[in-house]
Amino acid sequence: VVSETFGGALTALTSKVVTKVEEHIWRFEASYELLAVRGTGQDAGDVQRLFQRTGQVELRTPSKTAPHPTSKPPSAVDVNVTWLMKNVDSGTLAPCFAINREAPACRTPRRNPEMDAAHGHFSSVLQWAGVVAGHLRRLLEVQPDPTLKLDLAALDVDDALVPVLPLLETGNGGGADAAMDTAAAS
Repeated sequence: VVSETFGGALTALTSKVVTKVEEHIWRFEASYELLAVRGTGQDAGDVQRLFQRTGQVELRTPSKTAPHPTSKPPSAVDVNVTWLMKNVDSGTLAPCFAINREAPACRTPRRNPEMDAAHGHFSSVLQWAGVVAGHLRRLLEVQPDPTLKLDLAALDVDDALVPVLPLLETGNGGGADAAMDTAAAS
């Protein structure tokens, strides 16, 4: 408010600035699940859900453009675990991997069909884990408050999924100790 006096008359000039901020609210929802599928998964009993997660968050933006695609078709990321299931004792869940050193194809402890199969399996699991970790990282990048930023560099992707770690844990007669006992007995 600015006021002045002109010839005994008091005049006042009032001004006001109004800034209109338009804010758009978006609901972002994401879900994923981990399934174990036996064979082709044709029968209902052939599919077992190991876990499922759904999350949603409200995002606010100043523009009318959605911050993320309105929908993205689900993409299955598969890994074949047949080799692993064949090399784990179903009773104790201990590894039962062995190399047939008497086989003509066995050249060295590393150059043999059993190790080639193991290497092929774990290479595919490593590739699968990398794809899954990348997907989870992209989900973490969706943040409701743009002023608060998560330090995604603090996440070490190499430690995100360690699928063989439970096989190496001790306890209940399983894991590495049982595997060593089994190997020593054979």
